[in-house]
Amino acid sequence: MNFTSACIARIIQSVLSNPIIVIKTRLEVLGFSEYNGIIDASNQIYSKEGIGGFYTGLKISIIRDVPFSGIFFPIYEINK
Repeated sequence: MNFTSACIARIIQSVLSNPIIVIKTRLEVLGFSEYNGIIDASNQIYSKEGIGGFYTGLKISIIRDVPFSGIFFPIYEINK
């Protein structure tokens, strides 16, 4: 039960936070030379790539994070 709930929680967290992470990463890498701020970055990503642009890297993030959470939380519960 702990494994399943941890996996589901991590999937939900990844889906909800990925757009924020994409905007943050692009502002860090490309800086303000390409974007004038958070709203401008959001508008440009949406206009150039559509809604899928905000979910770039989601698949690899889920592949990396879900098994870790599924293993970590039950071990934490046992040791707690």
